Amino acid sequence: LKSLQVAQGKAKTVRDEAGAKVAAAQRELNEAKQATDDLRIVKSSIEAKVASTQKDLDKTFVLNLVRKFELSGQIDKLNQAIKEQDKKIEKAAKVEDKYLQALNKQQAYAQKQGEIADGIVQEATKAGNKIKESAEAKSAKLLQDGQKQAAAATKSVEGKIKNLLRDADALEKQYK
Repeated sequence: LKSLQVAQGKAKTVRDEAGAKVAAAQRELNEAKQATDDLRIVKSSIEAKVASTQKDLDKTFVLNLVRKFELSGQIDKLNQAIKEQDKKIEKAAKVEDKYLQALNKQQAYAQKQGEIADGIVQEATKAGNKIKESAEAKSAKLLQDGQKQAAAATKSVEGKIKNLLRDADALEKQYK
């Protein structure tokens, strides 16, 4: 029983450690996804600024060349920022993919550790059952031996009682 409890404790420890690694990998993946989402939000914001600036450019009077040149420059800078953001998003997506692969590996590892833990408990259960069966067999043998000894002692005592009764009867007849 004690060995089974120890095995169950070890199995729980193995499962808990594997579960902690899976949880850590999941947190890292979630953080990477959040970073990628944040970059996409920034890109959307820049794209909205490009659209707004383009609208202003389209509304600007044809002969207002300074304003048109200024707005065109802003659009070019914003488009460059979008390209930079795309590169960051691409890198973040790669990082996210690596974290996803790490999570999958940790989940597979946790699965294997769970199987190992199950094996530990099964082995301890088998060992415990063998010990129990052995103890029950020894107990049954001792009980059987005890019953035989008790029967032999009872028979011996009964024989002695018969002899004493016979001797008592003989003495009674002698004194009558």
